[in-house]
Amino acid sequence: MKLDPRMRSRNVHDRRGLRGGRAAAGGGGLLVAGLIVASFIFPDELRPVLQILGVDGPGGAASQQQAAPIDDEINAFVSITLGYTEDFWSDAFASGAVTGESAPYQPATVVLFTGSARSQCGAASAQTGPFYCPADQSIYIDPDFYDVMATQLRSPGDFAQAYVIAHEVAHHVQNLAGVLRQVHQAKVRSNDPVMGNRLTVRLELQADCFAGVWARRTDEKHQILEQGDLGEA
Repeated sequence: MKLDPRMRSRNVHDRRGLRGGRAAAGGGGLLVAGLIVASFIFPDELRPVLQILGVDGPGGAASQQQAAPIDDEINAFVSITLGYTEDFWSDAFASGAVTGESAPYQPATVVLFTGSARSQCGAASAQTGPFYCPADQSIYIDPDFYDVMATQLRSPGDFAQAYVIAHEVAHHVQNLAGVLRQVHQAKVRSNDPVMGNRLTVRLELQADCFAGVWARRTDEKHQILEQGDLGEA
């Protein structure tokens, strides 16, 4: 994958090396993730539940000391990839392709961390993998996840890593467009776990679709793909 350093985004906060506090671990991570996203929409109703689980709800994130950015290959890779997404989605929002009318794109922030970190959706850990928090419009990534992709998921390569970022940015786009709220409301109305699962699958497929559109259009504009990139991803 070809990376142009001129595309580097400033919306990356590097918290690697800081301890972010308690984190949800094991198979319960998905349940907690669902609760903290729901608490963004219904904070008063679900905050007591999150407190019992030992997770902070919206606005409950502990203050963290800002660390000096680590200007290494990971930081550069994430920053440049994020810059490519900002370039594409700025044009898409301006053209009205996303919401039907021209609007400025509000970029997401990527938070790099090691071990655990606090978000306004609660505690993040390496076990939960990369995720998007709508409460603070930030994407949380422990770069060690890329090692898991290469060894356990058999998905090595920089384009596969970039696609992960593009997928999480797509969730941010869904948030800006109101899709996340619509899906949650539809789940509440149906009160049907089967339908709720179907809606979640559709949400993820749409995020993959958005990431795919980003990849194609960005390659057409910036020629970022090299031979073998698609196969790796």
